[in-house]
Amino acid sequence: MAEEALCDATGCTAVPDGAIGGAVDGQCGGANVKQEPARERVSIAPHLCPGSDPPLVRRLKELVLTGPRFDAAEADVARELGLSGRTLRRRLRELGTTYAWTLTEIRFAFAKRCLADPRLTIGEVADRAGYTEVSNFRCAFKRWANCSPQTFRNSLGLPFDD
Repeated sequence: MAEEALCDATGCTAVPDGAIGGAVDGQCGGANVKQEPARERVSIAPHLCPGSDPPLVRRLKELVLTGPRFDAAEADVARELGLSGRTLRRRLRELGTTYAWTLTEIRFAFAKRCLADPRLTIGEVADRAGYTEVSNFRCAFKRWANCSPQTFRNSLGLPFDD
């Protein structure tokens, strides 16, 4: 997958499945995740929904990327998929994942892709990823990649950004 290759090329390491723990939706020190229009995410949706994902997971990722925000309620997304919340949870569990983990995975892939764009500041990346505070984004990114967003960006050879 391109995101894995991007992360591997930087020396940062992606966090393995299940290793993120309870703080999966940008909750670091009481962080709030803001509602963000999807227009900036839609153009990269095909790149963040690999064909290797099971169809349900791929469709879930597409809905999150094309929807109004990254923290859409599970029940709302399940309804969009034509499922009950309980059925969605059960099917994701059968696939070895959860709704929260899938949201975290897509948010991390989106953030890595945005960080690779030298035109965007880290603050703009945080904003596009739905964070109200840059510090909360930095904390979440460190948890995901075991390095800061700036270290990730520097390892790609991009200019320093405050």
